[in-house]
This record gives sequence, structure tokens and C-alpha cells, in this order.
Amino acid sequence: MRGLTKAMIGVCAGAVVVGSAIGVRAYEHRMDMPHSSCGSAGTHNLNSRTQLLSADPGALACFHAAAKRCRAASIEVGEGGVDTGNDHVFVIRPGGRPCQVTEFSQFSIFTGQIHRNPVTSTTCRLIAVTAQGVTMSCSGQRILIPASV
Repeated sequence: MRGLTKAMIGVCAGAVVVGSAIGVRAYEHRMDMPHSSCGSAGTHNLNSRTQLLSADPGALACFHAAAKRCRAASIEVGEGGVDTGNDHVFVIRPGGRPCQVTEFSQFSIFTGQIHRNPVTSTTCRLIAVTAQGVTMSCSGQRILIPASV
């Protein structure tokens, strides 16, 4: 019986060590939404014909200028409905040709409490920077970040 007890203690201790290692590894790979250097804007639908409802002063001009010159910048665009939302942060990485943009997004649902899904990311292709705004292709979907509200 004593041998069995020692074996059980060893197995339990091993499980705690392995469980701790897995927990740390999962935490190390958890991704947070990046900070938005230009500010934020809000819409109901983020697509090729995005119409913004609001934007921080200077946020759209900041992102537009950075995209035009392929300089480092980011903007957050909140997409909200009645009980769901999706936060997006578009990050311009300077120097590449074509200019590189990464979209980070996090879906949320409101059911008395806010439940957030993990942050995901995808690489976008900058298509055009015009007077209308910045157009990108992200996962095959065209997205417009307008130049004005």
C-alpha cells in the first residue's frame, strides 16, 4: 500500500508539473489586440463600402497618410451590432512593396456579460489609397477604411 501511495503522489506531482507547463505555454501564445497609434473609428459594417458612424479626431487622416507613404501606423475600427461586436486593428508594416498590413480582430457577444473570442490575425494586401480612403484585401474580402466620416 505504501508503494502505491508513493506512486500516486509521484503521478499527481507529475500531472501538476505538466499541467503548469501547458498553462504557461497557452498563456505565452495568447495574443492581445495591439494598440492603435492613429485612434479609432466605429461602423455597423466593415466591407468594401464602409460608412463610418464616428472617428477620433485625426484618426482617419493619420491612417490614410501612413498607408499612402507605407509608414508604420495602426487604426482600430469597431464594428457593432445589437448584441455582437467585432474589434479590428489594422497595422501597417513599413518598407515592403507592396505595403504590408496585418488585421487583428476579436469577436464579442453580449449576453448580460461580455464574452470575447481569442484574437485572430490575417495578412492583408493594400490595394489602393485614394481620396475615398484606404482599400485592402483581407482573407479575400475587400475592406475600405474611409478617409472621412
